[in-house]
Amino acid sequence: MYLDESNDVDDPLTALGEPRAEFAVRGWALIRNVILAPLAILAGLTIEALIFIPKVHAHFEIVSLGIFLFLLGVMLLVRAYRSRGLRVLVFSEGILKVRHDDAQAFCWDEINVLWRKKTEGHWERAIRGSLTLIAQRGDGKSISFDDALPGLKRLAAILQRETLAHLLPHYQAAYDAGSKLDFGKIGISRRGLAANGDTLLWRDVQEVKWEENQVSVSKKGKWGRWFLGKISDIPNAHVLRALVERAMREAAGARAQPAAGNAS
Repeated sequence: MYLDESNDVDDPLTALGEPRAEFAVRGWALIRNVILAPLAILAGLTIEALIFIPKVHAHFEIVSLGIFLFLLGVMLLVRAYRSRGLRVLVFSEGILKVRHDDAQAFCWDEINVLWRKKTEGHWERAIRGSLTLIAQRGDGKSISFDDALPGLKRLAAILQRETLAHLLPHYQAAYDAGSKLDFGKIGISRRGLAANGDTLLWRDVQEVKWEENQVSVSKKGKWGRWFLGKISDIPNAHVLRALVERAMREAAGARAQPAAGNAS
């Protein structure tokens, strides 16, 4: 939802300018969790109570379901309490996270690492939610958002777009200068990609495939994947993707030039 005015923003925060977008935990999103949490807890307790009924044989799967529903309800209550009153305002110069009297403001050019962590597994999602965004500054301070905040995927797109504009030129300059850039479990340089102690030259890269929470690299003439990693484990994955896509275009252009020369 885009804001038409910012009268509800405290005076010390208006120095960031006019907010362009707002994300907030309120209305149906908050009511939904408050309603679902007791229902999940009650359902979990009811299922567990079957264990004590004579002649009722509760299978392991049913007992596990009861425990899961109970914990899910508890975590929904905890997350609803932690996120109540949460607002995130997006400005042209940065982002502001406000919860009651606590406010965190990060300018886009202060953020040097962005993590997009996708949670896998039912138990993990019940505790932490399905998606978490973490933005880190050079001084070690960080700001995080999870899917208790409505519109998190749209916020993720904004964070990636705005931070990429500041991060990519620095990474690109280092890449062009011949530096090897480290992105956790995978690295990139003008020679190619590096992972697991091996280097794959750009001319040997068949495909780099980006999915919801994984990136895979295939090598020409080889079956299977040369590299498979989770995007959750890659800092600044959006920067890596931009660098890889440019390098792949350059490699394709380099291969096309000799072919064009031979044709003439």
